[in-house]
Amino acid sequence: MRTSSSKPKALRKSKHRWTPEDDAYLAREWGELTERTMRQHLGRSKKALILRAWRLGLPRQSQGKVHVKKASVRVGIDRGTLQLILAECGLRVEDAAPVSLAPTRAGFRQKVVDVDAVAALTVTRDTRTLTLTAWARLNGGYWSTTTRRFARLGLRPAGGGDNLRYPIALMDEIAEDGASPDAGGPWRDLWRRVIATPDLPTAPWVAALAAWDLAHADDAGRAWIEHLPLRARELAAELATTIARPEPIVSAPPSACAPPAARSRRAA
Repeated sequence: MRTSSSKPKALRKSKHRWTPEDDAYLAREWGELTERTMRQHLGRSKKALILRAWRLGLPRQSQGKVHVKKASVRVGIDRGTLQLILAECGLRVEDAAPVSLAPTRAGFRQKVVDVDAVAALTVTRDTRTLTLTAWARLNGGYWSTTTRRFARLGLRPAGGGDNLRYPIALMDEIAEDGASPDAGGPWRDLWRRVIATPDLPTAPWVAALAAWDLAHADDAGRAWIEHLPLRARELAAELATTIARPEPIVSAPPSACAPPAARSRRAA
């Protein structure tokens, strides 16, 4: 007759012992990386990660994050919009992983997000981008005319739907400089490079605004970029190097700026 072990399944010894390097990785990345990423790196199950974190005295993995419902209430958007914004920014809602010897299924079904990241990305999206429909309405035009105009200028990405958002600065530049297909401009050139980039990790507007802010904004203006995933930040930094920066204005000494008559009087 077989006797079952008195230890719960999660407490039984693993065939692979935890090494000091494994413990250091878990302690360093716990609360930073997703459970799936750590599981793949360490080659262990979710329960094994939770058990080891408990033995190491690590806090809850969802530290600094709140439930999706609470985050949507704080930011003032519905849950669907919240998930859409995260998807556009290359992020996703994560599973809460409480440190517990006997985690409940309900605990793993809880979805959490970084509310500060959601707030920063939402403000950037809502204040600096518009759809073509909204822009045409604000400028007294028609959506169909605006869509054809962007397509003729090579600014409408392949597969871009009606809900695709564009930087307002790009739209203003087109409105001011005309609709010639050969016309250029800093925003127009940047946008073309963005939509020509294969396998974008984010929506085009995210990459364009992040690159522009890295090239022109101060530290406060760049703060929202820190919430983007690493691949998106690296792409933005690469695109920022292609943006022409304005030449600094060097003021001449007062004597050189004075008219000849004034200089002659001083000389006399």
